[in-house]
Amino acid sequence: MALRFIIAAVVLLGIQFGVRWVQDRGVPTVTAPIDMKAEDLPKILGDWKGESDALDEDLFNHIGAESAIDRTYKDHRGRAVSLHLAIFKHSKDVVIELPHCPEECYPGSGWQLGEPKSVALDDVAATQNLAKFLPVERQGQTDYIVYWYQVDGVAYSSRDRSRNLLLTYRGRPVLPPIVKVLLHTAAASPDEAEKTLTSLAGEVYKWTKGFH
Repeated sequence: MALRFIIAAVVLLGIQFGVRWVQDRGVPTVTAPIDMKAEDLPKILGDWKGESDALDEDLFNHIGAESAIDRTYKDHRGRAVSLHLAIFKHSKDVVIELPHCPEECYPGSGWQLGEPKSVALDDVAATQNLAKFLPVERQGQTDYIVYWYQVDGVAYSSRDRSRNLLLTYRGRPVLPPIVKVLLHTAAASPDEAEKTLTSLAGEVYKWTKGFH
């Protein structure tokens, strides 16, 4: 099955998670106007060239995103990575922390999760802009994913990090939108997969960190 169909399947099974506690702490639940769309992501990113995959209309309606894309990126070495990029508003009633989190969606689609690790999205040695890398296995097939979320260019992949980040917006009128990036690839080894995924992830993050 093509990787783009795998991503579509697991996203369909995702559940939006949020918390009401922010309303008692002065954190806004209104999202600032969104000037950019997921489709604005360039198809040429460093050594990577992307081709659009069809985004199922029912899938798009289900995930509740303002905009979303599915693409397959390839580099000159023939490495292929499926990308899912979605932009979310914060709802009026709850602040969505990790919408359709892959670590909850993938098991729902029959994948078993391996041991996760954090990977840096930029070149700063002490960066806090970290994505999560982990293997996923199903029916004897092991693939690999990298994912992260962003608010105002700050990347995170845990609810604790999300809550701490949202609390920095106490007293402000609006919150920036949530950006979600999910990359999925097949590779002969974890090291090869990590190099492939972080190569594209770094290029994607150079663009998404300026999303507004």
